[in-house]
Amino acid sequence: MIKLAIIAPSFFSYIEAIRDEFTERGIQCDIYDERHSNNAIVKIIYRIGIEWPLKKKKGIYFEKIITAINDGNYTDVLLIDTEVVDKDHVLKIKEKGIKVHIYMWDSARNKGKFLDYLNELHSRSSFEVEDCKVYNMKYIPLFSEDLFSNSCKQQDERFIDLSFCGTMHSDRSFYLYKLYKISHQMNLRVDFLLFFHSKILFFIKSLSNPTGMYFLNKIETKRFSKKYIANSMHHSKFVFDMPHKKQNGLTARTFEALRSGACLITCNKNTHTLPAELQNRIVVIKKIDDIKKIAFTDFTVPPLLTESQDYYLSISRFADQLIDLMGYDFKKYKKKRA
Repeated sequence: MIKLAIIAPSFFSYIEAIRDEFTERGIQCDIYDERHSNNAIVKIIYRIGIEWPLKKKKGIYFEKIITAINDGNYTDVLLIDTEVVDKDHVLKIKEKGIKVHIYMWDSARNKGKFLDYLNELHSRSSFEVEDCKVYNMKYIPLFSEDLFSNSCKQQDERFIDLSFCGTMHSDRSFYLYKLYKISHQMNLRVDFLLFFHSKILFFIKSLSNPTGMYFLNKIETKRFSKKYIANSMHHSKFVFDMPHKKQNGLTARTFEALRSGACLITCNKNTHTLPAELQNRIVVIKKIDDIKKIAFTDFTVPPLLTESQDYYLSISRFADQLIDLMGYDFKKYKKKRA
């Protein structure tokens, strides 16, 4: 019997969704946040890698996690997209005979700390195709939760021409500003869901990038619910996805958009890794101006997803692959499909 502890940062309830998926399969699963605090300052300090101001609090916090895991009769620990966990933490967990695995939701060049202990892990996987080749990791694509699926119901009315949902990190405001202008010129009906955790920090961030100021009153500081995002996609003809400039892996938004039945517009060069039967739902662009070449007015809604297409895009397939990689028979823990 598997008893699994997940150590991961908290982000957009995806970790909770993975936990719930395992739980539905009869696997006891608990989550341990890798950060002792999730306020903005602590996140920034961990992200830039200067941890000495937090060394004492981090040490006390991880001692509690390791004690709970070692005393909790866990068989396995799954690290997901970690940037705080150290090699010493991994070794202390392994001392009790617990298998430690990792799944990276980010690229090594953006979050590379896990490379320090990669060889200590029982299994290692990532959403980044290139990292898998370089570091001998198993490629496991991301997923979409079931509320995004359109495979088992009537086709939705697609009254939104183009939608986008994302965090306003890095240089996104520059490209989204161009997208806004083009959308207006083409008279497109758009629905852009823009998030940033602090308007004050976004204002400071935008001082060196004037296009950011355009979005100051358009961003939300409260995260959009999954239901709200899914509803937008279910009514969209196209969903635009803009991956982080330091990532090549296919984002969760890719899987959510396709599973909702919408078509995907992306500049990600790795869409060829998706099944051939999904390729007619994808438009790959090299630059934002390529949006002008898309015939939004002549759009024909693709048919509902087949069962195999829906499974590939689902969290069920994702969990099957992780369980298999951890060395267990995923068929034994198979979730019955509705």
